[in-house]
Amino acid sequence: MHIPELNKPAQEQCPNDCGSCAIYEQRPQSCRAYNCSWLRGDLFRTKKKKNRQVSIAPLRPDRLGIIFDNASDDGTIVARELEDGKLVQESELVMKVAAKVGHVILVYKDGRKGMI
Repeated sequence: MHIPELNKPAQEQCPNDCGSCAIYEQRPQSCRAYNCSWLRGDLFRTKKKKNRQVSIAPLRPDRLGIIFDNASDDGTIVARELEDGKLVQESELVMKVAAKVGHVILVYKDGRKGMI
């Protein structure tokens, strides 16, 4: 996500990300308005359970260690690793996302990038 207030380009790690947001209480408006794919329910169907929507896939970023989000309007998704090794550990799930959307840009915690 591009954060103009912090001069942070898209698909680069935020300098305030140290496992959690170091400036959470003072974060800029673009961060406050941001909703990842998990919050929007974009990637996988949801089902109703006791009058509430429940995600079928376990994509909650803080539990999965990966955050998924739209990279562009063509459906390409970015999978950003929040914890070292999670893109490899969760490769089956990442491949399911790639099969669903076509392309996934991988951004590893150490800064490496790839695409599937």
